[in-house]
Amino acid sequence: MTASNLQQLAAKADAYVRAVEAREREVAEAAEALSQDAAVQAAFRQGQQHERDRVLALITAQQDQLARGGINALVLTPLRRQVLEVEA
Repeated sequence: MTASNLQQLAAKADAYVRAVEAREREVAEAAEALSQDAAVQAAFRQGQQHERDRVLALITAQQDQLARGGINALVLTPLRRQVLEVEA
């Protein structure tokens, strides 16, 4: 093998290594973007669940207060059911 052939092989190997490293960076960036998207989605779902729990607590508190006053709170039952159905 001549020095020229060795230089060509070394140049090809170097180019291949740079291409692989560039691809690894792209894969790492894609993985990071996906994990951030998943984290954002999880945070959004957690926020939705928190808001549903808050609304249900308010409805339950209102039902209890009305029941203590002897007032029929049937109108709140369908509303509570609708909020619970959104969870599914």
